[in-house]
Amino acid sequence: RPAFRERLRAAGRRAQQHRSGHAYSLAEFGLDADAIHSELADLFERFGWDAAPDARAGGTT
Repeated sequence: RPAFRERLRAAGRRAQQHRSGHAYSLAEFGLDADAIHSELADLFERFGWDAAPDARAGGTT
């Protein structure tokens, strides 16, 4: 059904644009960015992940 498909697409677009008002720091969970990067260095390299905290979120997620 075309109408149902369009509703699904619209819901998908809204979900992609959703931004939570919540912000959490690694420290709140006993985590350290350097330790995570060290432990997962091969994955950071393989997938081209940025090791620096996201400046837009102030180092929180």
